[in-house]
Amino acid sequence: LGIAYQRGELISLSLFLQKVPRVAQIVLTLLAYAAILGTLGVLIWYGFAFAEVNSIQTLPAFDFIWASISGSDEELNFSSYWLYVSVPIGVALLAIHLLIGLIDRIRRLRAGENIYDEIEQPPVGEGTR
Repeated sequence: LGIAYQRGELISLSLFLQKVPRVAQIVLTLLAYAAILGTLGVLIWYGFAFAEVNSIQTLPAFDFIWASISGSDEELNFSSYWLYVSVPIGVALLAIHLLIGLIDRIRRLRAGENIYDEIEQPPVGEGTR
C-alpha cells in the first residue's frame, strides 16, 4: 500500500478538489487524512489487542518446518503472536507513510502549488477494456 500510495495508484476524488478554492483544498485534505489515519489507528489498536489475545496459541507448522530443516524433534512452540502482530506493524508503517505524505501535500498547497491539477486523467475510453 505504501508503494501504491507513493505512486498515486490509490483511488482519489481529485476532480472535486480541483474545483474548490485553496483553503477548501487544505481543509478537505486534512479531513480526509484525519479519517484515514483514525481508521488506521483503530486497526493498530485492535490489531495489537488481537495479537495479544491469541499469543497463547502456537503454530505447529513452524515445529514441522524446524524438524525438517534441523533434523531434530525439538519443539519451538512459536507463538502466533508474531504472525498476528505483523498486521498492526504494517498498518503503523503505512500511517507513518501517510503522515509524511500529508505534511508534504499541505506544505505544497500552502506554497500555492496546484497539486490536484497534476493528476493525469486517462483519455476517454482508455482503461475500460
